[in-house]
Amino acid sequence: MLILAPHPDDESIACSGVIQEALSKGAKVRVTFLTNGEHNEIAFIVYNKRITIKKNEFIRMGRVRRGEAIQAAKILGLQENDLFFLGYP
Repeated sequence: MLILAPHPDDESIACSGVIQEALSKGAKVRVTFLTNGEHNEIAFIVYNKRITIKKNEFIRMGRVRRGEAIQAAKILGLQENDLFFLGYP
């Protein structure tokens, strides 16, 4: 099964039950993230407790969200090599 997620957390919020069910039946599951979610201003405000405007901070937040996606995938039963990050802005 291939899950296409616009950005990290969509796969967990929308598909976690489906992922776990598929894995329990022996299916191969892969998740492709179109972006790293680095342009979500609301997430920045919640995470950093302030408005973010610098380019490097956007890149850093994308790395944070990517790391969180990897951790969430492991909780769901996926391995890091089951995840693909295309890195579109």
